[in-house]
Amino acid sequence: MTDLGRRLKATYRVKELNITTQVKDEFAENDFSPALYDLSLVLEMLKQTIAEKRTNEKFVILEGLCNSGKFVDENDKLELRFMDEFNSIEKQIGEVCSVIDLRFNRELHYVDEKDIIYENPDDLPKQEVKQAKPAEDEEGAEEAAAKQAPKFNLRDYTWTKSNRQAKNLP
Repeated sequence: MTDLGRRLKATYRVKELNITTQVKDEFAENDFSPALYDLSLVLEMLKQTIAEKRTNEKFVILEGLCNSGKFVDENDKLELRFMDEFNSIEKQIGEVCSVIDLRFNRELHYVDEKDIIYENPDDLPKQEVKQAKPAEDEEGAEEAAAKQAPKFNLRDYTWTKSNRQAKNLP
């Protein structure tokens, strides 16, 4: 085993993956998925392999990266965002010209309104009302009242629950 292989093996984390293929796990993703290892070491290995194997090809196809969405546990899914992975690939390997995401099941590119859960206004925290300092004279009181912004009230707005579900992009 190479030094890089030993370093990669040392970063392996046991996490449950949701493999959605209708066939057996022929690529042993439960053992070798890049998401189970330290991303910087995976990218170092890829960069090294590309340097060793590349001939005169203009493009390199990387398959299997950005797959933290396959984790079963929600906390594991949120550990590394796709954009962070993408930026790391561009920084360590090179410019990304195209991204293709092939899946077995169609995923929505918008958030369905029926999936959004809203807060009940009665469950929102009670607001404390702060007393304003009295003005020294009548003119100062009128000026201060004109400058003062309207008070913020939580109940004047609709709030969604922060339940680990995206509200703008799925």
